[in-house]
Amino acid sequence: MQILKHLTAGLLMAWFCLAATMTRADNGAAGRITYPEAKRGDVVDDFFGVEVADPYRWLEELDSPETRAWVEAEAKLTDEYVEKLPARAALKQRLTQLLDHEKYGAPFHRGNRYFYSYNSGLQPQGVYYMTRGLVGAPAVALDPNQISTNGSLAVTGHPVVSRDGARLAYGISHGGSDWTEWHIRDLASGRDLPDVLRWMKYYAPIWSPDGKGLYYSAFPAPAPGEELRARDLGDAVYYHALGTPTSGDRKLYARPDHPDWQFAPHLTRDGRWLVLLAGEGEVGDKGLNNIYALDLRHPNPAVTTMMEGFAAGYFFAGADAGKLFFQTSLDAPRGRVIAIDPTKPDRPQWQEIVPEGPDAMDAAYGSVSLVNHELVVRTLHDAHSQVKIYGLDGRLRREVALPGAGTVSGFAGEPDDRETF
Repeated sequence: MQILKHLTAGLLMAWFCLAATMTRADNGAAGRITYPEAKRGDVVDDFFGVEVADPYRWLEELDSPETRAWVEAEAKLTDEYVEKLPARAALKQRLTQLLDHEKYGAPFHRGNRYFYSYNSGLQPQGVYYMTRGLVGAPAVALDPNQISTNGSLAVTGHPVVSRDGARLAYGISHGGSDWTEWHIRDLASGRDLPDVLRWMKYYAPIWSPDGKGLYYSAFPAPAPGEELRARDLGDAVYYHALGTPTSGDRKLYARPDHPDWQFAPHLTRDGRWLVLLAGEGEVGDKGLNNIYALDLRHPNPAVTTMMEGFAAGYFFAGADAGKLFFQTSLDAPRGRVIAIDPTKPDRPQWQEIVPEGPDAMDAAYGSVSLVNHELVVRTLHDAHSQVKIYGLDGRLRREVALPGAGTVSGFAGEPDDRETF
């Protein structure tokens, strides 16, 4: 992705130079470009006695025939213009060469199956494969390129596989929208179940330990025609039992007193605690979260508040030995690891496991995972990745030897896993 960003930046710079050259040539030789006319309306807003004209308000009607016709005319003019740029073909050829290489995603396992993504080079989306054991023959678990051949649908994020490796949940975005529909695929038959979780956006669902249902975060269904205008309000956490209508899904947590709050769900390995990271707006956007935990042993789970007030950022690393482990920026701008006993959630009871060090943890996506009853901690050291393994008591056990300076990712897994990638 970093290579692509640099290529994109260079391409844009070259593009602007070429466009400026071509525009001057066109203006001098062939006359000025004639753009589609955008009519001026007479809308005027009065803001506390100050009148502000908004002549193009009509363009906010995204689905109106008039707006669509104007956008299509603009697109046609653009396509005709850029086709004439002499360097366009060479740029496309060079970018194609640079992007045409194999790409593998780090494997993970569920049950006796391993899953990984693979892109042969120029596929629009990577294909998800599964094997039985590490040396089994790969079989396609999900090919996003077969779901839509015209690019109108895209598989978003990463598929979520049930603990026994029997079923896979995957999210589909229509036309690049944030709205995501989650479908359930039976991997033995390769067929999708009728269950579809709708009106979700940023947060993947979580399988229950028995594989019979999923916990998920979703918004109320918007009014027809308002899907692209509806604000992200009213998010709540639900449980869906497979084979039942989603209209009957049980609402587990919501905050009608704070309709702008959103919730990212996590589940402890034993299935007891549903851990919710809450944000004002999209979780993680502001780098500040609240933490709640629901004890799922009870039919109507009580809510435990572990942190409220949006004082710092938190990432859930995992649960082990009766404690919840978090990466946090609380009193540690470079990040540290703490442990919370959800039965004793008061802050004086919290334990610092890995203190803040001279190297920074990733404050955007998190740097800590819990595998093999150990904490895997990634930091940025002298502009390259460093990975260290700590015991749950915070003692440094070893540093992971890397082949050289670079950026590493992965290290996902469960507390009782004996391997990670």
